[in-house]
Amino acid sequence: MENDQIRVCPRCGRSFACKAHRVKLCDCMSVPLNPDALDVIREQYAGCLCPKCLRELNAMVDGACGMAQ
Repeated sequence: MENDQIRVCPRCGRSFACKAHRVKLCDCMSVPLNPDALDVIREQYAGCLCPKCLRELNAMVDGACGMAQ
């Protein structure tokens, strides 16, 4: 965890280790986000979200898109 930044998720308030300086190890890279989820994140939050919130938002947007069809 050397050089990882400890951040607070703006959505849930949990602390998490940001590994943006080691992008291949970054949690953001392990959560495949659809374009609609990325739009929601960009519009509603500043900064990084924790992996749990990334997964939750992605699932919510996927569910909303599935219901719209």
